[in-house]
Amino acid sequence: MIVLIAAILLAIPLLAYVFQEMTMRHFKRPDGTRMPTAGLFAFFKGLFIKLNNLDTGNYRKYGKYGVFHNFLGPVSNLEVGGPEELKKLLMNPTKFRGLSPSSTTVFNEILQNALGITQDHDRWTAHRKLLNSSFTNTEKFLPCFERHIDHCFDAWEAKMKKGQNKFQVAEETGKIALDVLGEAVFGQDLKSVEGGNSELRYSYEKVMVYLFEPTDFIFPWLKSLPTKHNAILKESVANYLKGMKNIIKEAREKGPSNPPTMLDSLLENMDEDTMNDGFTEREIISNVSGFFVAGHETTASALALGLFSLCKYPEVRQKLIEEIDEVVGDKPLTMEVLSELKYTQMFINETQRRYSIIGTFPRFAVEDAELGGFHIPKGTMITANFTATHHDEKTWGDPFNFRPERFSKEESKNRHRFSFLPFSGGPHICLGMQFSLYEQRMFYAKLLRRFNVSMNQTDKIEYNNFGSLAKHIQMEITPRVK
Repeated sequence: MIVLIAAILLAIPLLAYVFQEMTMRHFKRPDGTRMPTAGLFAFFKGLFIKLNNLDTGNYRKYGKYGVFHNFLGPVSNLEVGGPEELKKLLMNPTKFRGLSPSSTTVFNEILQNALGITQDHDRWTAHRKLLNSSFTNTEKFLPCFERHIDHCFDAWEAKMKKGQNKFQVAEETGKIALDVLGEAVFGQDLKSVEGGNSELRYSYEKVMVYLFEPTDFIFPWLKSLPTKHNAILKESVANYLKGMKNIIKEAREKGPSNPPTMLDSLLENMDEDTMNDGFTEREIISNVSGFFVAGHETTASALALGLFSLCKYPEVRQKLIEEIDEVVGDKPLTMEVLSELKYTQMFINETQRRYSIIGTFPRFAVEDAELGGFHIPKGTMITANFTATHHDEKTWGDPFNFRPERFSKEESKNRHRFSFLPFSGGPHICLGMQFSLYEQRMFYAKLLRRFNVSMNQTDKIEYNNFGSLAKHIQMEITPRVK
């Protein structure tokens, strides 16, 4: 028995080496140079390292060509972090598209037919054109932003009068982002600030627990095993999809809201015939789910990390206060006024660069291609590594220092436009970019005119799975005395 165990232990690294060599022989330059690889065992090491540290560390070590190979368990994966290689990846949607349909079980159930995930480029092009109008008019959402931000801040003040002035950062920013999206996407008040038990909110939060589980991407077959965990997951997904169908049915019966919601725009172009350019019911479910996932987690995380940065860097906070007092004063927060908050936007950019809210973005080679001068076989999974790009010393010099001024006109003018990609880039750039940026500008404009914010835990940042602050980190709020 001991001999057998010893033989197995010796065979595992040998088989892993053979598998790695057989895989890497496909990733070569014409002169025979092999693509650098982090190796098969780097994946298992990565299970014990914070994702953002792994993304940056491996790229520094292996990314001299702007691209390197690694393994996600047994899955062959390409990491792309060089600005020029990212440009090739993101500007060629016919060669590099969304995830393979078999990539991940839960992800497919919820998001497979969403814009940017679909494999059909022609259908994506048609849907993108139909949706552009919903997102280009950010101004129509300003009252929605203001209403929910004010509602949350009023709730803080009410609690402060009762002696409570400490709040969990990620929880509070999550409430604002969720309520804003509830109204903008569905025309519904999810009542997150009040702690309301909306059925939509409950089912969404339940599914989000499972949606980005790493094992779902790497070992999708695990979800077919008859376990209690999988039974709960299956029930949660079924309840979510049922709830979404009910919302669509109610919205069709009620007719468009004023102003129209994002769901209204989808329903206006609903068509179950896939030969036409409209949206099927399943595509509508996937797209509104995509709006929620992209809009809620990213904006909530950006605001939470922004609050952390305001507390950690008081000199930066003071500059924001001075700009907001000078530009806004007592004026209403119109598009024109918010657009004048230049330093505030630099601060938002630096928060997104330093902490890379969206650290990676998956693609899939649908045909043989080339990146970094290396052959990329059809079927290769490719990860746009934005964290590595945002922390590249060649571009940023001192990437781990927090310095909003690096986004001034003077410092930005000669920078590669694919070196800063908080909303991805190319034809697949996030439709909700302006939506999120103006929501963030309004949040800071209102926050810093009304409150002082402080935290005790600014020496070390802790992330959860979505790149936001860990749930237990608290902020202390006091009224601002002008």
